[in-house]
Amino acid sequence: MNKTIWLLSIFLLIVVLGMVVLYGASGHRVNLEDTENLKYILLIVLYLSTTINLIFYIYKKSELLRKIVIGVLALTLASFLYLLYEIFKVKIGDSAGLIPIGILLIVIFLDIRVLYHLLKQ
Repeated sequence: MNKTIWLLSIFLLIVVLGMVVLYGASGHRVNLEDTENLKYILLIVLYLSTTINLIFYIYKKSELLRKIVIGVLALTLASFLYLLYEIFKVKIGDSAGLIPIGILLIVIFLDIRVLYHLLKQ
């Protein structure tokens, strides 16, 4: 299961880096009064904290950390499912849009698998 957790952590880091690059490339400045910008920044923090908690869980198998990881993974899964819903509402013009959808589906699958394993323990 450690390999799956590492793989999920790597994919989450890829998603975080992609989100930071997209935010920087959009030309927007950080505006904490705009709720959409604030939600976007909070999602970046959520995914990054999920990655950090998963890596800590690999090395320290404590019960408290397992409960924290379960909660953070559940929030991450809910946000990814909502993101997938939002992506499918938009019409995709070419096949380049399938790459983020593929990464998103992989992350959702790995998230469900790790969450199931942690709940089963």
